[in-house]
Amino acid sequence: MVWNKLGTVSTDIPQTSIPRIAIGIPYQVDVTMAWAFKMLAPIFAIPHPAFEKIPKMVRGIPLGVARDEIVKLSLADPQITHILWVDTDNICETPADPNLAIQQLLQCNVPIVSGLYRAKQKEGFQYAAWMDAKIPDKPGFTPVMSYTGNFIQVDTIGFGFCLTSREVFEKIPPPWFPWTTVAPSEDFNFCIKAREYGYKINVFTDVKLQHKGDLLIHPDGNVTVMDI
Repeated sequence: MVWNKLGTVSTDIPQTSIPRIAIGIPYQVDVTMAWAFKMLAPIFAIPHPAFEKIPKMVRGIPLGVARDEIVKLSLADPQITHILWVDTDNICETPADPNLAIQQLLQCNVPIVSGLYRAKQKEGFQYAAWMDAKIPDKPGFTPVMSYTGNFIQVDTIGFGFCLTSREVFEKIPPPWFPWTTVAPSEDFNFCIKAREYGYKINVFTDVKLQHKGDLLIHPDGNVTVMDI
């Protein structure tokens, strides 16, 4: 299913009704200067009139456990309306301002929506969005190779930059991000569980991110060195 979504949202919203977004950052090692400068600083130091941001950072425990802990911390605050998942190896490219990227994901007005970026792998650098392979007796996923429009529905995404509404985690019982095998990962497992509960997994492709490994993987598939 493909259609276009507008990329802007009005900021003329009464202060009593603005979304309150937990910024969920699970991480295990020190972050890079580039990520801190381009993502962390703008998100936490620059306010936005259309939404409020509350940091929820968990460090030093397995990723699936960390994500579950962020959900618990967020649900404990009755005013939290959304969780924005931000991985420390993703950097906004279009728009470069992460606050504008958050605004655009929020404007999509769906329970689960991600920006678009490439998966880190040895070669190919396919999009971090997958469809069920639908091979009998061989469960698996096939990567999305191309798309039309700027709003696509897929079966599985990475959680590098993903906005989820509070209702998702209230409806789906814990653990939300189980990870007991090497593959699939905790975000794959969440997407499988979310679809079982009737949720659609969406990608707003106007929000594009770089994915940092040993090199920097750009949304168009090009690979460069870090600029900071």
